[in-house]
Amino acid sequence: MLGAQVVPAIILSLFVLIGNPLIVMIILGLMGYRKRTGFLAGLTVAQISEFSLILGALSLSLGHIDTDTMGLVTLAGLITISAPPPT
Repeated sequence: MLGAQVVPAIILSLFVLIGNPLIVMIILGLMGYRKRTGFLAGLTVAQISEFSLILGALSLSLGHIDTDTMGLVTLAGLITISAPPPT
């Protein structure tokens, strides 16, 4: 089941690894923080945490998401947790 979701998981992982830190850097820049502070804070959010897997499992058990969505979240989580953050 996960083999069919490799491409969507890679796209989601790239968004998380690149997009999330950029969004945090922009927000902190608008709040007046230095670029270095924004960069370091952005690196800390450059992965999907294990807590998202717990929320996904809870959502699956309550029927809010299906098994395909949970598989996508799991695969993206594995990719982002194992990939080094962009530097």
